[in-house]
Amino acid sequence: MNQLGVSTPAEAASLYAKHLKAQHWCIDTSTFPVKALHPESGQNATLDHFRADFPSWARNNNIKVEGDFKMFLNGLGERLAQLLPRVLGAAFKPVPERFYETYAGIQMANTFVPFHPTRQRGMPVPDIFNEYLHRTFPFQQDRDMVMDWCADIIQNPARRPEWGVILTGDQGTGKSTIATLLKKALGGRYVWQREKYALALENFSEVLPNNLLVCFDDALPRSSTYEELKFVMSAKELSVNIKYVQKPQNRAVYARVLVCTNLDVPFDFGGQEDRRFYACAPCTHKNSATESADFFEQFKAWLEQPGTAEYLYNFFMDRDLRSFKPGSTTQTDTLKRMIGLNATDLSVVLRGIVERNPFFHNEFLLAELSRMGHGMVSAERIRTAMSRLQFEQRRRAVPGCRSKQVNVWQQRGSQRNRKLTPREVQAIQHSDRQEAIRKGELDAQDCTTQQH
Repeated sequence: MNQLGVSTPAEAASLYAKHLKAQHWCIDTSTFPVKALHPESGQNATLDHFRADFPSWARNNNIKVEGDFKMFLNGLGERLAQLLPRVLGAAFKPVPERFYETYAGIQMANTFVPFHPTRQRGMPVPDIFNEYLHRTFPFQQDRDMVMDWCADIIQNPARRPEWGVILTGDQGTGKSTIATLLKKALGGRYVWQREKYALALENFSEVLPNNLLVCFDDALPRSSTYEELKFVMSAKELSVNIKYVQKPQNRAVYARVLVCTNLDVPFDFGGQEDRRFYACAPCTHKNSATESADFFEQFKAWLEQPGTAEYLYNFFMDRDLRSFKPGSTTQTDTLKRMIGLNATDLSVVLRGIVERNPFFHNEFLLAELSRMGHGMVSAERIRTAMSRLQFEQRRRAVPGCRSKQVNVWQQRGSQRNRKLTPREVQAIQHSDRQEAIRKGELDAQDCTTQQH
């Protein structure tokens, strides 16, 4: 066979298929009719596309096909469907192989594109990067744990630790910049960063199976957020909806979870002894918010400089991970404070509230818990703890509220129908107005007008 001369139809089709293979095209049999798939870009093409492209490719490569050229073109798609690698869809797996088999033995195309800049060992740490690390993680243990955790993503992307990282503290102290560093070190891919938990945790979402880092950046939690995070961090596979495929498909999960928040407590832990998160000491401004803003403006400029992505890749590749434990982490004092209230502790705190206030609105209770640093406790835990204290919510007629009767917390037993004192009525009225403001049913100006 001579590539520069006349080729038989079989030879020409084989050469063309070799060219397409070099560009990483394959045949996806998960759709009907079958389509050509380019896994790295996610692009699909009909086989007619390659049939139309063949004449110009043949001219550029000085290839002439023997016999009836029109007949050859008509049958080219069928030939390519047999010559190109055949897969049953595409999925993300952070390994170098372009194709892989699932646990069920199904051949899949791999969408992962590794970032492999020139390997340079022992590169000095730039002053501005060193300053960033010490600002955001002033404690050595936090700095080491988080940097090792990040380095494991770069060195061992297919080995997913079963624990995540929580960063809390003042706004503008560099918490979420960790996600930016990792995205740079991964070549600008596979880092998802949003302000909503639901986008990643809802059923059949592709966010976790398609990324190496999922960062929840100042997201507002639900009472179930912690349990949902525990589930996805433990799951080896999740069901996802694939475009053009009717039934949900199981996909392996490799994503690590990073939670960045300005809240003292990111979500309600349910009083559980958590072992799923490493919580760093809260980030604070080194001098002032203004000075921090000036520093991070310079740091952002450094991140955008040519060569920074390559440096960060090598920085993380250089870390010694022999002491890194992907299966467990340390329960820090910060995490213990976040968990704060187990069921017994919550009862103790609530007991102090009810001893001073035998009749009160639920909004007052929420405000007191928030004032004491426990604003993330779920309604279910509050009800359970209040029940242990023999307290219940009863409908009471309280003048000056939004409805004729409102729910009032009060002790079970003979005292429950005691007439409310003027002070108790006034407090319940105030709490009722505060609840209306929180729910958007009344603004603060209206509230002030009503009070006057």
